[in-house]
Amino acid sequence: MIKNFITHASIFIFRGLLAIIPLLLCFFIIRLLYVLIDKKIIMFVNKYLEVKEIPGLGIMLLLVVLYLIGLVVSNIVGKQAFRLLESLTQRIPLMKTVYGLGKQLSNSLSDDQEKKAFKKAILIKMHNDGPLIPGFV
Repeated sequence: MIKNFITHASIFIFRGLLAIIPLLLCFFIIRLLYVLIDKKIIMFVNKYLEVKEIPGLGIMLLLVVLYLIGLVVSNIVGKQAFRLLESLTQRIPLMKTVYGLGKQLSNSLSDDQEKKAFKKAILIKMHNDGPLIPGFV
């Protein structure tokens, strides 16, 4: 009887743990974003403008700025300015490497099928009894 209870309890404790892990992960990521992004942006903006500290305002400002940058680089003038910036980074040795890696990463995450570095993610088993290893096609 006690053995059945322990088995029953361990199953449901494990299920409870599996249920709470995604929630805790979301909480910690949101908390990390708040600490790393929101507070830093508000501190930066406060140097120039007096801004009331409203939770989430820094992240909203970041999203607005990213949206505006996306609008600028999507038009003809923005594309030309971006090409000029890209040609400048190609002349600086360390910047060339770092910018190239960043561009490769952004192209792999892009929606444009022609620019995508990877078509899909796969799992490969190296040996019959070996672990599955992620790979990209």
